[in-house]
Amino acid sequence: MSVPVGLGGVVVPPGTVIVSGEGAETPRAALDRFLAAANSQDTRGLMDVFGDEELTVRERDKPADAERRAGMLICFVRNSKAQITGPVTGEGGRQLFQVKLTQGDNEATTPFTVARNKKNQRWYVMAFDNIVLQNKGFCSKKSQTGRP
Repeated sequence: MSVPVGLGGVVVPPGTVIVSGEGAETPRAALDRFLAAANSQDTRGLMDVFGDEELTVRERDKPADAERRAGMLICFVRNSKAQITGPVTGEGGRQLFQVKLTQGDNEATTPFTVARNKKNQRWYVMAFDNIVLQNKGFCSKKSQTGRP
């Protein structure tokens, strides 16, 4: 999926404070909370802002499945630096961000899609391209430990 990159990148520092509660008030807040939860290895915090227009991850998945999935997502998006550009409005009002992540010696830019839930009107990270990250060495043993 090709997504236009917006102007004015913003650096999100690791250790950003995570606010509790489902969803976020704005698309950017959902993305910030998602990345902060990943950096804190907070699966519950990540699940708070992971969903789509119809269902949150907690509504869609069994608790054990949601927790396992969140752990896998954390492996990919945990980072020492995130530079975010956008959003650009996409299909159905979805907000599209380009996020440049650094994990160990690896660096990649991948699109993130954030959607507004129809039931609660809160924003959730809906998707990101983990294949782009995987192809750049993210979630590898070396990227997580600094050793091969």
